[in-house]
Amino acid sequence: MSDPQKGYNLHHEGLVTKFDKKGNLLTFKDEVWEHLVDCGLDTIAYVQDPVEEGKMTNVVLDHIHFTLDSIKVQMKAQEAKYDSYDLANDKTAKEFVLASLTTDFRQAIRDVMHKEDTFPVLWIWIIEKIQSTSVENFDDIKEAIKRLKPSGYAGENLETMMRDYRELARELTTAGQYDHNLTLRIVKSTLVAGGTGVHGQSFKHKLHELLEKLNAALLKIGHMGPSIATKYMADLDLSYEAVSETIATRYVWYRNNNEWDPAKNAHDLKAPPTAYLTKAEAMALIRNNGKDPKNSGRASKKGTCFNCGQPGHMK
Repeated sequence: MSDPQKGYNLHHEGLVTKFDKKGNLLTFKDEVWEHLVDCGLDTIAYVQDPVEEGKMTNVVLDHIHFTLDSIKVQMKAQEAKYDSYDLANDKTAKEFVLASLTTDFRQAIRDVMHKEDTFPVLWIWIIEKIQSTSVENFDDIKEAIKRLKPSGYAGENLETMMRDYRELARELTTAGQYDHNLTLRIVKSTLVAGGTGVHGQSFKHKLHELLEKLNAALLKIGHMGPSIATKYMADLDLSYEAVSETIATRYVWYRNNNEWDPAKNAHDLKAPPTAYLTKAEAMALIRNNGKDPKNSGRASKKGTCFNCGQPGHMK
């Protein structure tokens, strides 16, 4: 096969693992962007931001800034400036992305898009399709964030809790589904952390300051569009990334200075209670006719059930 033919196939055949609308969008967009960069097609993914004049925004990585209506408006003016090189790159990028979708998903996109749609418009069509069929999944993620509590982590480890929170929040943000009230929910949930001692009260006092700042900002963004609201929160260091980092950093400081009381009595919440046998040990015990494998083979309540204490069976 000639080098030009290899290059053509590389640009057009799509990803090996085809993407379905219920797939992992984070992974898909990272793989698409990596391909565009490797093949020199990345420039056609930049579009004039609908809010910030003079700013070019990456539609693949920051699609949250656009809706179908706004991307069509922006591209109408931008496409008029395309030369033959830009048009060729746009066409190739479209073919690559469509070839990276599963057959059913690709057909669903072809049914709604227009032949003349540019790559950025096609990309937002894909995002819109994913969002319209994933509302239930997004609701589940939001509920998962709401259920995050310090008590669910050994020693009330807020560093780990904030890492879990960021992972969930990023998935919502990528799909344009993040609600900034979830940030408030997380801050409120951490107000119970740190214990009731002097150090715990000190930690809570600092969180109350953050809580007041968040409440004021949430009132301000009530009537803003999603992209403007997200920028507003980021400018005030109240994005989910900034808030989770603030909480984690403060927790680490208290813990490293031996001022995090819950860590002094920490236990592994995922470990089996010491008073119980593991499933493997219980099965071994039954196979050995009641001889405890953890007790040098000596019988333990020989011939009786370990649940009710009665003879004739064993549980």
